[in-house]
Amino acid sequence: MDHPATTARPRAVVAAVMLAFLQAGLYLGGVVWQSVDVATSDTGLEDLGPAVVAVLGISALGTLQVLGGLALLRHSRRRLLVAASCVDAAACGVLLLVVGLDAFGGALSTADLLALGLGLALLTGPVLRLVLLGRPRVAAWAGTRRTATGTRVVLAVVLAAGVLALASTVLLVLAAQQDLVGAPVVPPG
Repeated sequence: MDHPATTARPRAVVAAVMLAFLQAGLYLGGVVWQSVDVATSDTGLEDLGPAVVAVLGISALGTLQVLGGLALLRHSRRRLLVAASCVDAAACGVLLLVVGLDAFGGALSTADLLALGLGLALLTGPVLRLVLLGRPRVAAWAGTRRTATGTRVVLAVVLAAGVLALASTVLLVLAAQQDLVGAPVVPPG
């Protein structure tokens, strides 16, 4: 029997990594789309704080998924991708809980139904990744061979995600300031 380090990469590893890259792409693309949409809309932004926290959190989650996937492809340990998948599942669960509690006792609006559907669809990614990463063959294969950490690759991914998060945050801040400038002046009294 071959040593796990000399065997071929299990298909479950490739599937888990591709799911991570796909979901990271959805998250990072969604950050760009939402930020540009808010910045170019006439309605502006009502509350800057939650929007900035969401942009930074989703950008960090997407970055962790990319880094975890790259680490696993480089035959490294699976811990980072498992951790990113757990955080991803928890975030999707919180989204579902918030929408569910918001709609509790009343009729669901179209936006509520879309948010529930999106939360359920996004939850399938981390759950499938965790199932794939928990397979014994994946566990035996991952981390059996030490490779270089790829500092340049890690730096490039983190730098790109940081620039994306910074640009999106600037767009949100500009949209919030536009609201303040365009707000009607109410005389005192």
